[in-house]
Amino acid sequence: IQAAAEDAGGQFCYVLVPEQRSALRDYYPDWMENRAAQYDATRAAFTAAMEAHGVPLLDLTETYRAVDDLTEYYSTVDHHYTLKGAALAYQTVCDALELPFVQPDIQVTAQAFLGTYNRKLYGLSPVSEQFQSNLAESIPYSRWDNGERTDRPMIESSGAEAYYTAYMGGDMGETIVQTGRPELGKILIVGDSFTNAFETLCYRSFGEMRSLDFRHYSETSLTEYIRDYQPDVVLVMRDDLTCLNTGGAPEKAVRNAFVYAIDAYLKAQNKYTKSESKITFQDVQD
Repeated sequence: IQAAAEDAGGQFCYVLVPEQRSALRDYYPDWMENRAAQYDATRAAFTAAMEAHGVPLLDLTETYRAVDDLTEYYSTVDHHYTLKGAALAYQTVCDALELPFVQPDIQVTAQAFLGTYNRKLYGLSPVSEQFQSNLAESIPYSRWDNGERTDRPMIESSGAEAYYTAYMGGDMGETIVQTGRPELGKILIVGDSFTNAFETLCYRSFGEMRSLDFRHYSETSLTEYIRDYQPDVVLVMRDDLTCLNTGGAPEKAVRNAFVYAIDAYLKAQNKYTKSESKITFQDVQD
C-alpha cells in the first residue's frame, strides 16, 4: 500500500487510534477485567513491526493521554471517540503531514447520544451523554456513496436522539466528496467506523476526499484503487484493538502480538536452533 501511494506521487501514513476501552481503561470499575497489559502488548508489537518495515506510523496514544479530561474526547456510552476526539486526530494528522487544517467548532447539542453500550443495555444505563456536532460554517460539496449521488449531510443533527451513524451516515463501502477546490489535492482514507467522525472534518482540507471500508467494498484491491485514483495522501486508520487483523477480534490480535514479541526476542537473543521452527501461540500458552 505504501509503495502504491508513493508510486502515485503521494504520501502514506498509518494512523493508530486508541479504542475507547484502551483510552479509558482507568475509568472502568475495579471489578471489571482490565486488559491494559494486552492492549499495550498489541500496540508494542504492532509499532515495532511497522518501524522494522519502514512504514510511516502515527500513533495517537500519547496525544490523547496528554489531554486534561479524556471523557471529552472519548464517549462514555460508545466504543468510539467523540467528535472532539476526532478533531484532535484530524489536527494531529494535519500537523504531522503538513496538511491544511480547518478549525472546527465542536459543540455539545441538545440531542441525546445513544451509543453502542447504552443501546446494548436497552437504554437502562444511568450513564448518559449529549451528541457533539460541528457548528462551523459548511463548505459546499458534492457527494457520492457507493457510486450514487446523494444529498446526505456530513453530520445528521435533526431529531431528539442521535447515534454514531449520524457521522457520514454510518459505514459506507465507498464515499466520494468533492469540494470544487482541486488545488488542495486528494486524500484517500481507508478504515472502518473510526474514520466516520474523522471524515466529517477532514473533507474541509481537500479538493476531494474518498473513503473506503473494505468490510463493505469489494470492487477492487486497495493497491489497484490507489493506482487508478492517484491520491496525494493515503491514510489507513485503525483502532489499537483491531490493528493486527481484519476481522475486528481483539483476542486474535493479542495472541498475534504475544507471538510476535516473543519471537522477536528469541531471534535477537539467538535462542532458536537450526532445527527449530517459529514459536506458536500454543508455545506461548505453555
